[in-house]
Amino acid sequence: MKTIYIINMNKSISFLLIGFMFLTACTAQTTSTAFIEIDSETFLKFRQDKKELLLVDVRTPEEFKSGRISGSSNVDVKQSDFESQIQKLDKNKPVVVYCLAGTRSDRAMQIMKKNGFKEVYNLKGGIETWKKEGRPVVKQ
Repeated sequence: MKTIYIINMNKSISFLLIGFMFLTACTAQTTSTAFIEIDSETFLKFRQDKKELLLVDVRTPEEFKSGRISGSSNVDVKQSDFESQIQKLDKNKPVVVYCLAGTRSDRAMQIMKKNGFKEVYNLKGGIETWKKEGRPVVKQ
């Protein structure tokens, strides 16, 4: 009976070791991806530090024309071709997305994550908060 117990114990230990090694390997992987919300102060610092930063306004073209953050391009998240439009962007560059208040840009950020973008930030409060803080907007 001791032999059977030892064999079963060895199998249990083996399974535990394999499980531990698997968990360690999975958690040891580091990832350089970032998908977080940032405030306008952080955005302005990013803009200074990261010269290759992409700024994407995900509102409708009409909203975009009524006032946008300087340097932004417009890709409407509500359009059926949103995913194909974002494929034209460089997935390796940091991207900041914004909308009116933050809901659509959060959705856009999730779609971009699913499509392989490495670093995407959602501007907290959108252009509404941007304007409330007295930050400049450009009209087309």
